[in-house]
Amino acid sequence: MQFPFSARCAVRHTTSPLEPGEVVKVVAMAPDEVCEHDMLVSIQWNRRQFAVPLIQLEGIQVEEETRQAIEDWQYWVNRGYTL
Repeated sequence: MQFPFSARCAVRHTTSPLEPGEVVKVVAMAPDEVCEHDMLVSIQWNRRQFAVPLIQLEGIQVEEETRQAIEDWQYWVNRGYTL
């Protein structure tokens, strides 16, 4: 994925304060130590930076490689696979 990129929250997630429809700036992959069981990305939101699950985001006008990475992860999770 190429950072930064804009993304919209598509679904609620129990570990994230984002609501569907909110737009955020994705700045990087989250540190490895917080990605042991889920794919997390670091976002800027309300003047803070923290990690949220990639599964809850959809890219906004992202380049092809980033779009494909997001879609691949969503496919993987929707099939019931985990890290």
